[in-house]
Amino acid sequence: MSRATLNPSNRRSRRRRSPRPFGVLLILGGIALVGYNLWPSSETAPNQDPQAIMPEAGVVANNTEPTTLPENTSAMVTEQIDPEPIRTEIAPVEPPESTEALIAEAPVEPKASPTTTAGNPKAPPAVRERSLADFASGMRLLKDGLGVEARQRLSDALRSSGLDEDRANEVRTALTQLSETLVFGSGVAQRDPFASEFIIPEGGVLAKIAQNQTNGLHWKFIARINGITNPNRIRSGQRLKLLSGPFHAVVEKSAYRLDLWMGDKQDRVYVRSFNVGLGRDNRTPTGRFEVSSRVENPQHTDPETGKIFGKDDPMNPVGEFWIAIKGTEAATKNLSGFGLHGTIEENSIGRSESLGCVRMLPDDIALVYEVLSPSRSEVEFLP
Repeated sequence: MSRATLNPSNRRSRRRRSPRPFGVLLILGGIALVGYNLWPSSETAPNQDPQAIMPEAGVVANNTEPTTLPENTSAMVTEQIDPEPIRTEIAPVEPPESTEALIAEAPVEPKASPTTTAGNPKAPPAVRERSLADFASGMRLLKDGLGVEARQRLSDALRSSGLDEDRANEVRTALTQLSETLVFGSGVAQRDPFASEFIIPEGGVLAKIAQNQTNGLHWKFIARINGITNPNRIRSGQRLKLLSGPFHAVVEKSAYRLDLWMGDKQDRVYVRSFNVGLGRDNRTPTGRFEVSSRVENPQHTDPETGKIFGKDDPMNPVGEFWIAIKGTEAATKNLSGFGLHGTIEENSIGRSESLGCVRMLPDDIALVYEVLSPSRSEVEFLP
């Protein structure tokens, strides 16, 4: 039979059967996919229990051997150390930008050092609290550049004796630096109740100016703070800085220290401190005195030997300056012969080697001599 004679229905029948190979491929693909999902993972070791690779109660499976858990799995959880440390989230605390901010956060007491008790433990609680408040306030004022106000507040804290020794020393250091400007500098700070500007009149004399315009300050002190090297070279119209004073001294015997103060009563402010020598065998008394006289280049008679040292004698044990004091209370009014003076034995400073008087280094006694004035300046001796 020729192709021309083929039944057309037969041709249609062959065209319908032609898709069968594609169906076979589809079935084979499905079988392969099912087999892939059912085939054991290559990460599981042969003959290994699949449960062994599962973490249990926080235990990390880190080997290929089956892991045997203890009977009490909670104990295992407690002892387990995680590979990464557990970090507790704490809200960040911003540090203060300055010491001022730190002090401001402590309205009652500034933060004490680990070895320091806040306040003087011997002072009454109310005194300690007030002293610490003044300390914090004064330091804040100092940071704000308000030196005059800070000086008064810190002086109040120091004078009350309510501060611990560390804070008291901190106040002395801060106020000593401040005094270099407010007291010993030539400028007059605004609102300073102790400083004023004075214009020298025609024919003005430095000694007369000191006598009439201050509370007994020596003219040498006026020259000192104004940078005057020759008192005879001043001129009319020249501006001077003057301090009203008066100045006072407090000697703390146990510390071998003299603190210099300025002003009266509640307005008194700290100026600076000096190291001193005291009397042997506790001969330096305690109590209140006042300056009775002051002498430059004095003659001295040794009270034990009677030996007299002339004014210009380089072996004069009292040095170049003598400040006599007299008692002002029942316990001291009958005491005599005591005073403050220089020394030619500088190694005795910080020791008890004098006959009872206060010894000072030459430059120190020169300054104290200029500011402690007779009948105006008090000298107090503390144990």
